[in-house]
Amino acid sequence: MNDSNNFLQLSEAIKKSPVLFLSVSGVSIVFQCEVITLHENSIVLKNSIPYEYINAVKKSELFDLQLGSLRLQSTSIQSNGKDIIFPFNDISSIENTRKSSRFTFSPQENVACELVNPYDKKTILRKQLLDMSSSGLSLITFYESNLFTKDLKLNLTILIEGRLYSKREGTVVYSRIICDTKGRLKKHIGIKTA
Repeated sequence: MNDSNNFLQLSEAIKKSPVLFLSVSGVSIVFQCEVITLHENSIVLKNSIPYEYINAVKKSELFDLQLGSLRLQSTSIQSNGKDIIFPFNDISSIENTRKSSRFTFSPQENVACELVNPYDKKTILRKQLLDMSSSGLSLITFYESNLFTKDLKLNLTILIEGRLYSKREGTVVYSRIICDTKGRLKKHIGIKTA
């Protein structure tokens, strides 16, 4: 990576969360990957791409890594036969995609949001948060769920270690299919909060 500031920014983002999202052109699913190691000229990722998607990924011409608020775009990736290698020499852009600081959470951190199902108005749902900022949050839900449709208004209660952190109103801004690090399909939901 040519710019030491970009390398430092990337290194700090990996320390905060070693899990990132890999999206590739021509494939509608986003792959959640774990960082194995960071080198001066590449990032090595644990390959969690299911076999049935390998050919489509190999044919792709554009690869995006999203790590917290940092996005890297490259025209190629490589493999050592086991892991994915995202080389820095083919990076076409690096950008900070967020206006406000975003905090990422691992499953062990026990950060969740509760909400009342907007359709039956009584079932309380609890979803683990992936990340949160002053302007939004994202969560993971079941692949089969059709609850979180674009523009849906929600009242959210944010819990950290089971204790109330904050209450927010939010609007669903996106829902995308992801393949998690264990090969399971899920939905990643982005919510803008007020």
